[in-house]
Amino acid sequence: MPAAQIDRDWAALQAAGIDGEMCYIGMDPDEAEAELRRQVAGQSFGVALIGGGIRNVPENTVLFERVINVLIELQPNIRLSFNTHPSNSLEALQRRLDR
Repeated sequence: MPAAQIDRDWAALQAAGIDGEMCYIGMDPDEAEAELRRQVAGQSFGVALIGGGIRNVPENTVLFERVINVLIELQPNIRLSFNTHPSNSLEALQRRLDR
């Protein structure tokens, strides 16, 4: 997905009142884990949205597992959210935020 589209989708989330962090990670599981740990350290998040670029690609199964397990380790009460397309990220987040 083009960076401009990601930026537009992120701006739409912020305009809707979603307060959060965008966490870009690489596709190497070890590097992704290290980056995720750096970005999450010392913060508290109620929900994490994991995009289809990680979830929907069979070659990324190990990466997806690692992301899930690191998030749960670092934030035991975190809720996980999954969109079907970047355009419905707000809907996906609201499903978890409303609980």
